[in-house]
Amino acid sequence: MRLRTAGLAILRLPSKQPMVVKSNKKVMVLLISNNRPYDPFLITLTPTSKLATNWAVETMDGLQSTIAILSETEGAGSVKVCVKKGQCHSPKWSMLLSDKQWVWSNFPVGTMQSHVTVEGDARMAVYAYGGSIRNGYGIAGVCSEDTLPPPPPTDPCEQVKCRVKERCVKGECVHVSTATCRAVGDPHYLTFDGRRYDFQGTCTYIMTAVAKTASDLLPFTVTTTNNHRGNRRVSYVRTVTVSVHEQTIIIGSQRGQVQVNGELQYLPLSLLDGKVSVKQSGIYAVLTTDFGLTVKNDWNMRLYITVPSSYYQHLGGLCGNYNGDRSDDLPEPKGSSLSAVLKMIQKWKTDTSDLFCNDNCAGHCPTCSKEQQAHFSRPNLCGILTKSNGPFSACHNKVDPSTYLENCVYDVCVTKGAKQVLCDNLKSYADACQSEEVKIDPNWRMVTKCSMLMYKLDYGNTNYRSLKIC
Repeated sequence: MRLRTAGLAILRLPSKQPMVVKSNKKVMVLLISNNRPYDPFLITLTPTSKLATNWAVETMDGLQSTIAILSETEGAGSVKVCVKKGQCHSPKWSMLLSDKQWVWSNFPVGTMQSHVTVEGDARMAVYAYGGSIRNGYGIAGVCSEDTLPPPPPTDPCEQVKCRVKERCVKGECVHVSTATCRAVGDPHYLTFDGRRYDFQGTCTYIMTAVAKTASDLLPFTVTTTNNHRGNRRVSYVRTVTVSVHEQTIIIGSQRGQVQVNGELQYLPLSLLDGKVSVKQSGIYAVLTTDFGLTVKNDWNMRLYITVPSSYYQHLGGLCGNYNGDRSDDLPEPKGSSLSAVLKMIQKWKTDTSDLFCNDNCAGHCPTCSKEQQAHFSRPNLCGILTKSNGPFSACHNKVDPSTYLENCVYDVCVTKGAKQVLCDNLKSYADACQSEEVKIDPNWRMVTKCSMLMYKLDYGNTNYRSLKIC
């Protein structure tokens, strides 16, 4: 008979009359047997596409069990039924009258629970069935052929080529480290590659930007505008502008607020579903992006820019080219009377700079005599940073204080002993220690008289000449 549509068909099978079911569609064939004189059973028949040469089947304890085998005629003579190890027998075959390609056999195995194997050179299907009064069961065998293990999953990183200082994770390149550039004090610069230099220009400069584009690197630019504060010979970071994801965020003088595309907004804020976020953390405004850029500014005199190593060898600006070589951050100019610092600064000055700004301290860059340096290096002033038993000593092994000492001495000196400048420099080292998870003695504020109350009261005072230390 033929089935014209999908659905269920129930066919009665006359006793000892074989039936062949063929289909060009996916079908499932079940056999319901009355299993006389025992209880009936239901069994799923194995399609010819899944015939195999090695099978295993479990019989049930206490039930009279029989192994039923349907085999291709060719190779059937090699088939062995093994009830116990070493006890194997050849089944007696009966021919299918309707199709001589197939033979079948019922092989009784008794009432004990057994692990029966059926092996040979012929392709076959194996079943076990049996029962007792008010009991019956039927079960299909399990193919036990030696099959090749499934191939290991394809490594998603196998065909992925990452750039220097990246590694592949789940098919995507991710950065393996970060680098930080900073501008602190009046200001002192430290490039991504670790080159230190100072300059007191008051124009607008590109701190860092993508100088070598790549299709998988998101572009961004960080610029700063510096200004004078009481002393025309020194300057400090006044505003920080970050351009990223077609957004312009300016960290200016309004503490707790930033400008976003020209509109002043309170922190915290999130842009473009979290691609850019800005929050206040302690004294800092912290801008982060979805690709790992972090910009920290304290609305006063400290700027830290951290970039992921994916941008290695792709940046330019006052923070250097980030190529691992600090020496070429300030290449010596050839055929020019300009200093290396001034030459680089002018290269990264923007067209939006104030017409009345200058790059070189108005021609009178400040100096500090040896006597002044020695004075401000005393242990009760900047020298407290390197004091072996001082409040910062626990951090010396993690953060080298020598650079911070030099910056402190210079800043306090050129501002003629400004108390807040001293406190700002000590706070910079304390922040660096905190970033390295080093706990320092909180009494440093009491020892240096840099109390939090004084710090808050004087934070907005940009005329450092009015705050003196001895």
